[in-house]
Amino acid sequence: MKVVSGNLKGRSLLSPSNKKIRPTGSRARSMIFNTLNSMLKKEGLNLSDLRVLDCFCGSGSIGIEALSQGAKNVLFLDSSYESLSLTKKNCEKLKLSKKSLFHHANILDEISFKYVFDLIFLDPPYGQDVVMKAIKNLYIHKCIKENCFGVFEVDKKTYIKEENFFKIIKIKKISNSAFFFFQNFLVIISFQIIFQYRQFLIQHMLDVRDCIVQKKECFPYL
Repeated sequence: MKVVSGNLKGRSLLSPSNKKIRPTGSRARSMIFNTLNSMLKKEGLNLSDLRVLDCFCGSGSIGIEALSQGAKNVLFLDSSYESLSLTKKNCEKLKLSKKSLFHHANILDEISFKYVFDLIFLDPPYGQDVVMKAIKNLYIHKCIKENCFGVFEVDKKTYIKEENFFKIIKIKKISNSAFFFFQNFLVIISFQIIFQYRQFLIQHMLDVRDCIVQKKECFPYL
């Protein structure tokens, strides 16, 4: 298993001996970051601007890929000490410890972090209905920014339904996996509301103007 992009491209990663830990493959990682970089570019952003949360980090391959591409820092989170230990070894091997944080927790519990995150990855064990619960928990505890981007990785048969606080931008499938790219919906909604309210005010002002004009025509001394 190797890093597929960025400054550390080609560097080897330690692979898990436990088959329950399922690292995201190199082809999928390449697709994920090509897609993300395209999305970020449209917003005038790049990975170097972002704080990243890698949930269900496993071997750390996704978060390490983000660091290789210049992410500000990454917090690796997992409920498995074995996964966190493997991730920490990989970060130490690649001299990424200064930009890496490690947190042992269940993402569904009450949580708080030092940072609010710009980009999140959620890659839970397949077949467990935890993605929506996890993102809602992060949202409720104010762990993600209003313009946050993210990626859900799930079994290809799983479908993630949009909620009122995020919008699915793209869906891609590789082998047995589906990848949902999303953006926090609050910012999008707020811009829509502002635009609609602006249009309402403009129309209201035009109506008032018409009323004044009509009154002046009827009552020239007003």
